[in-house]
Amino acid sequence: MIRVHLSGIGTAAFSGDFHQAQRAAHDYIRANGLLDADMIDDDKPPGISKKDWHFYCTPSKARITSVIQSASRPMLTQEISDAAKVCRTSACRILKTMELLGEVRNVGTKSKSVWELA
Repeated sequence: MIRVHLSGIGTAAFSGDFHQAQRAAHDYIRANGLLDADMIDDDKPPGISKKDWHFYCTPSKARITSVIQSASRPMLTQEISDAAKVCRTSACRILKTMELLGEVRNVGTKSKSVWELA
């Protein structure tokens, strides 16, 4: 049995062998016109790109948050990425998304980003 929950429509169950249920579930999703990724991911706040949201919704975000919470002072992006074991570009994406959501604050200058909890 496969259960599909569509936001605003509800939950539907499809039974039979796996391949039949999977085919029926895909047909149901297509019939309800929810193939647009922006419509599917209704948790994504407006103003945040799909790519940035996917980076934000990873275990890396939890590691970055843990590093910032345990820091005794504001930290540079490179320091955060090294401590969290996340590449710098991914850390930048995640930190900028966190800033847009009000979770962290950039207290640095134009040339260096220094982050602290908001």
